[in-house]
Amino acid sequence: MIRAGAHEMLQFPIDDSRSALEDLIKTANRTNVSAQVYDAIADSLDPVARPLVQLYLRGADGPVPVIEAAIQLGVHRKTLRNRMDAVGLPAPADLRAWCRLFLAARLMDEPGRTVESVALELDFASGSALRNLLRRRTGLAPYQLREAGGLRCLVERFDAECAQRRAGLLPPNEHEDGDEDEATPGEREVGVPTVALPSRVAEPASRATRRVAPRRVRADDARTAP
Repeated sequence: MIRAGAHEMLQFPIDDSRSALEDLIKTANRTNVSAQVYDAIADSLDPVARPLVQLYLRGADGPVPVIEAAIQLGVHRKTLRNRMDAVGLPAPADLRAWCRLFLAARLMDEPGRTVESVALELDFASGSALRNLLRRRTGLAPYQLREAGGLRCLVERFDAECAQRRAGLLPPNEHEDGDEDEATPGEREVGVPTVALPSRVAEPASRATRRVAPRRVRADDARTAP
């Protein structure tokens, strides 16, 4: 309780239930973790991006869609993207993906935490979805991230990407709504990439239905026919 901090209050007997207490502890812990992550990455952010990052990190009810974030900040989603472009930061959807990874890295630093438990807490579809996102953004597996320094390593990767953007070594942001930062549709359902299947599977040759073309009757055959 002390580690989570005092962010909420329980009113007895109104909130005298196990679920209310569990929700309160979860919210307080998430607030504490978000604050720690923000402190770790604040120096990497231009002031114009800090309100958006704080909003993403506080998403207690799951990842905030880009359009919803724009509404809460009182701007158009394209304005958010243009602001990120202007300061050399990833597009809003990419920035949201980084924020989710920052939170995941911080939680995975805790002893005994598994990828699956972290994915569940951060509303990923599965542990595989979290692994896939981490690998796409950094090329690292969770155990490699832990060995490289966890959150500190992730912040260094983020800084390096932003430096490349400012130097013009990366293409400009192209996302519009950009809410597909977690996984492909197949990954969101089962945690693995989807595999395109053929629209029709051919039957084995031995069982295939043979089509016999009608026999042409030649003129000579027609004259000799009875």
